[in-house]
Amino acid sequence: MTHVAVLDPRTHGALRLSPSLQVSSPGQLCMVAVVAKELDRVAVEAPICFIKDGQTGQFGMFALLGLRPGENRMVGPDGAWLGRYVPLDVRRGPFGLAMRDGQAALTIDLANPRVAAAEGEALFDAGGQPSAGVRSAQAALSEMMAGVAVTRDLIRAICDHRLMAPAKIALGKGDEAPTLEGWYAIDTKALAALPGPALEALSRQGYLFAIHLLAISMINLERLI
Repeated sequence: MTHVAVLDPRTHGALRLSPSLQVSSPGQLCMVAVVAKELDRVAVEAPICFIKDGQTGQFGMFALLGLRPGENRMVGPDGAWLGRYVPLDVRRGPFGLAMRDGQAALTIDLANPRVAAAEGEALFDAGGQPSAGVRSAQAALSEMMAGVAVTRDLIRAICDHRLMAPAKIALGKGDEAPTLEGWYAIDTKALAALPGPALEALSRQGYLFAIHLLAISMINLERLI
């Protein structure tokens, strides 16, 4: 059963957008999609890894916010964001885009924890127009969608140069700690071994700095243990 619907003031006029920035749900690993243009902001606060889509075989780029289902280390008990930068995927909240009759339509995920009936800002004003909160989320969504192509090209370059390897993400300290499976990260040994021409090509394309940011971001795993 799908929980995603095209946003409509007649259907969703009574709903509200909770101010809490909690993006995790019980039983789900907390992660948010990241686009290339925000790597320099996200990489200093969270580990950024890759995971392969089981249906398409394509890799996606995500920031890990917790290592256990339902755990989000970047949000406080009051729902406030604890980091200095709020990723676009968090700012867009429960909203997305879908094609309807050849045009992009704003959708809402009714199962998202930020969708509420009792607290928060109304989704629409008295005239049935999107509220300031919805417009702000829509702007973040538009910015995120504008970065999809560049992010896809970055991931393709990483794969073409064989700079991705399975990540060892331990759930605790010590050699016996269990690990998360299915995640990938920058292979720093492969990166160090790249010949000069390959490094020059990546630099010329604007990818080399991003790749180093991705590698350095893994230091933040220690914050999540």
